Amino acid sequence: MKSNSITLLSAFTKIGSKLRDSKMQSSKLRGVKRFVDFVCRELNVDETECYLLVIIFIIQMQEENMDVRSFSQFLGINSIDTINYKPQLEKLMNRKYLYVLGRKRTKFNIFFSNRKNIILHESVMEAILENKPLLEISNEKSDVFQFNKLVSDLIEERENDTISTHELFQLTEELEIDNSHLEFISDFKRMKLDIEERVLLYEMGDDYISYGCSSIGVTLRDMYENVSIRMKKQRELLEKKNILFDLKLVTIEKGGFHNDAVLELTEKCRLMMFQEDLQLLHKKDTIHNLKNCTDIESKELFFKEATEKQIRLITSSLEQSNFEKLQDRLKINKMNSGVAAIFYGAPGTGKSESAYQLAKATGRDIMVVDLSNTKSMWFGESEKKIKEIFTNYRLLCEKSKITPILLFNEADGVLSKRSEYQKSSTSQTENTIQNILLEEFEKNEGIIIATTNLQKNLDAAFERRFLFKVKFEMPDNDIRKMIWLSKIHWIDDEILDKIVARYHFSGGEIDNIFRKIIMSEVTTGIVHDSNLLLEFCDAEKFEAQRDKIRLGFN
Repeated sequence: MKSNSITLLSAFTKIGSKLRDSKMQSSKLRGVKRFVDFVCRELNVDETECYLLVIIFIIQMQEENMDVRSFSQFLGINSIDTINYKPQLEKLMNRKYLYVLGRKRTKFNIFFSNRKNIILHESVMEAILENKPLLEISNEKSDVFQFNKLVSDLIEERENDTISTHELFQLTEELEIDNSHLEFISDFKRMKLDIEERVLLYEMGDDYISYGCSSIGVTLRDMYENVSIRMKKQRELLEKKNILFDLKLVTIEKGGFHNDAVLELTEKCRLMMFQEDLQLLHKKDTIHNLKNCTDIESKELFFKEATEKQIRLITSSLEQSNFEKLQDRLKINKMNSGVAAIFYGAPGTGKSESAYQLAKATGRDIMVVDLSNTKSMWFGESEKKIKEIFTNYRLLCEKSKITPILLFNEADGVLSKRSEYQKSSTSQTENTIQNILLEEFEKNEGIIIATTNLQKNLDAAFERRFLFKVKFEMPDNDIRKMIWLSKIHWIDDEILDKIVARYHFSGGEIDNIFRKIIMSEVTTGIVHDSNLLLEFCDAEKFEAQRDKIRLGFN
């Protein structure tokens, strides 16, 4: 039974405070014996293994994975001295307390290559963070989905230059040995497919679950560090001179974007790979957060003349006949054929709704992305999510008759000025995300709209990549009056004039009040209640609630 005064997390914290810069010297580790004993008993490890787990846990919680450098810096020792802990680290790996990112088992020497790879198993992390007993770590073999995901993780490491192309293929072969129970692996080998083709199929298998197909350009870029080899492989696939076509394992559909022809697994290959699970899968023809233009409800919006004029120009430019002419002219002049716009201004002024109405008016579907959701706590995951967004969008453009809109809603955080200091992993990740966005915006051949409340923080590099920059201002009295009348037809002129003068609401705030009026009418049956309308106005602004100012209408 656990002590009432000690938890694994508190023990790790106490031990960690002593371990930092201790060089593992016993004289500097005094006073933590009861905490060490507790960890050893709870996790069934010896004293040195306890110290190693604490170090790795603390490094990982600082948004990094462990490598020789971070390990030696934490202890205050030379990198060469880390070899002394190789037996204990290998033992922890063999017990699956630790593993190398992207694979559950590998040779330990990868730790000594200055790559941030070593992380705690999820079960160990759960035991520490939630003060739960350590569950037995399963030795179950991977299924086809897990195996393909492991290979995809390796490819992600290659793309991030964590491993080389040669190591990607070598480590995949190790995974194949560990998962020899999967029949499709031996089937592919019997077909005389080399490791390059097998890795490509495994990645396509993982993509099939998420997207249904794979972008040749993106996939080959991630797999190959050498541009010449990558381009040679790409020509083979584009010209169907690869054994995968001879064996009828893949098909190709050429597209209009740079290097973005689409590869798909044939039914034959899907059956080999997924077997009876295939019937449980379906090819995803829709993309998460994709809204069809026919499902967008028409809504009347009111803006000042300058804003209205810019929106009319964008709408006219994106009408299909005009958009096609615009793209042709841009291409003739050797300019990028994509269109990007940024809508900026105070919250509730109609930025997002304008993007929806623009999509509705031009007959375009709209793919909506909340960039704040890409800021994952795990190193490398944010970059991957950003790339998946653009891969998804390109594939969507390929199969759409009319180019859809990619909407980055509330993009404040990732479009802000880049950090000049990149010492922390968080700053490095944010700057990497911004570099990916800048590159993707530069080669955009579709339609991108971003919305932001904090245009003053916009990085100059992003600013020049937006063709249209539309400012959404708080409505003046005349515009507010039109918004109120479009919502509440029964309001009388005297009350309306005083509300407009007293409450400088945005359109979004007026929408909130209108919703409350509807709720009240539904629940009480009382309609056209001016006093209730005023109460809701008072309650909408925090400062109004503090002041408790009433207009005194009866």
